[in-house]
Amino acid sequence: MSNVFFTSDTHFYHGNIIRYCNRPWLHQGDLTTSGDWVSKDISDARSVEMSEVLISNWNSVVSPGDKVFHLGDFSFKKNILEIRKRLNGEIHLVVGNHDRIGEVNKAGFEWVTKDSLSINIEGVQFVMSHRPLINTTNEVIHLHGHCHGTKGMLSQSNVLDVGVDVLKFFPISLGFVLSLVRRSL
Repeated sequence: MSNVFFTSDTHFYHGNIIRYCNRPWLHQGDLTTSGDWVSKDISDARSVEMSEVLISNWNSVVSPGDKVFHLGDFSFKKNILEIRKRLNGEIHLVVGNHDRIGEVNKAGFEWVTKDSLSINIEGVQFVMSHRPLINTTNEVIHLHGHCHGTKGMLSQSNVLDVGVDVLKFFPISLGFVLSLVRRSL
């Protein structure tokens, strides 16, 4: 039986997300006094470092037969297919504001949608979207990304940010999601 995982906002090979979100791949001396990268080479090197760790983290918890719901902002570069080939699991992508639909449609994802997704997993109703939705009911668990942890992991008892910035740069399991939500009810 396959496991189910959730993640968002990996931003593979996106150097600027490192400085925007203060991700741990930012090194002393990488930025100018005005907050810009000292060079494109440094930005590129840090984005490769980050992406390699994200890929390793992903594959350390996700097996080839598992399902992963990625809630947007998968990658910033045009090498989406190459990244996809390196990741374990069947990936179901909800397109984020940084994803280019033409590119993600060619990347070998098992499923892609531009809209929110409503799905029942093991008897639990989920609504998943890239951005947090305003109107969700307590009868569903709403998973989203986009906020990069600015609202906290669990902004309401049934609303969870599954972005990597909140979750130590790993996808999280269905069991973990259910335990968090049940604890907050």
